[in-house]
Amino acid sequence: MKICTTCGIEKDESEFRKNNYIKCGLDGACKPCKALEKKRWKDKNRENYLAQQREYAKQRYRENPERDQERHKEWIRKNPQIAKASEKKSAAKAYQKFKPERVKKAREYRENNREKVREQGRRWKAENYEYVKRKTYEYIARYPEKKKAVAEVNNAIMYGKMTKPTQCTRCFKEGHIEGHHPDYSKPLDVIWLCRECHNKEHGK
Repeated sequence: MKICTTCGIEKDESEFRKNNYIKCGLDGACKPCKALEKKRWKDKNRENYLAQQREYAKQRYRENPERDQERHKEWIRKNPQIAKASEKKSAAKAYQKFKPERVKKAREYRENNREKVREQGRRWKAENYEYVKRKTYEYIARYPEKKKAVAEVNNAIMYGKMTKPTQCTRCFKEGHIEGHHPDYSKPLDVIWLCRECHNKEHGK
């Protein structure tokens, strides 16, 4: 038997870790007290501890990458749900981190490949007709005032009460022009914008 120097309780020697630097060959504090002490140190020095663990993991990986890769695959096989949730979380963090760069590149790609993007969009809609139809009806049911305002504008253009310009009122680009409603309760109060300016307006 041995008395723990931290909690003061007499415990069996199996409750103490071996320590060759001490005369009796055992730690002064028992395993639970040592674990609690270690946890407190981790909480107090969290950033330093995490940095040490990252450096240690990198070193182990450099020494034997195949070992760590196989261990990681085995862990994924045993914990598929946790691995999937972790992957989603990492993907979300990466998306937020690189979102401005990705949005910029996507915008540039659409600008340089307009016809290709439109053709891909038309093909996707044709291949997913029922899904698009269902989503369209759901959107109309959710925002009936938008559908009504768009219908009134289209009718006004059809019957000559309103003229649709060929130039964006913001960037003055010519081509496909869309009507933007600042207030859907005033359906004929429309700002004519190109697709890019219209998206920016809704993105504010």
